[in-house]
Amino acid sequence: MLRDARPTDAAVMADLNVRAWRAAFVGLVPEAFLDGQRAESRVRYWERHLPSAPPERTWVAERGGRVIGLTHVGPSRDPDNPEAAELYGMYVEPEAVGTGAGGALMAAAMEWFRAGPWDEAILWTLPGDHRAARFYRAWGWEPDGEAKTGHIPLGDLDEVRYRTQLRG
Repeated sequence: MLRDARPTDAAVMADLNVRAWRAAFVGLVPEAFLDGQRAESRVRYWERHLPSAPPERTWVAERGGRVIGLTHVGPSRDPDNPEAAELYGMYVEPEAVGTGAGGALMAAAMEWFRAGPWDEAILWTLPGDHRAARFYRAWGWEPDGEAKTGHIPLGDLDEVRYRTQLRG
């Protein structure tokens, strides 16, 4: 079941976010970075973003009353792509990967994108995250050749951009 994320979900979403990173990004980001991830800092992020106010939207996937996934969407934050929508993040509990939660979250995001004014949507992901790449491609997303490097305390974090057309 999907529902809009609520402020009371901030702590569980933060914990899920950190555990998903630690499970999915081993070997893709510095181990010390993953070890240093703490739910407390993510709680503050979600407290600032919940409830989502237009033009953003955040859903959680629940199973048995427990949050097992989340997705956060809105307008593009890219200065060179202000007319696109963006999938800011999507995370599923490590033990719930492959159960359909990610597909339900992506379906909601795609429906929301198509209902908006955008002709295309983008997302950023880590190069080498082959499982995520397969998932995105199955939903019609393709890498567009753009890359960026973010600077984190333990070094640089590379990302690649994916794009999907929403109309036509």
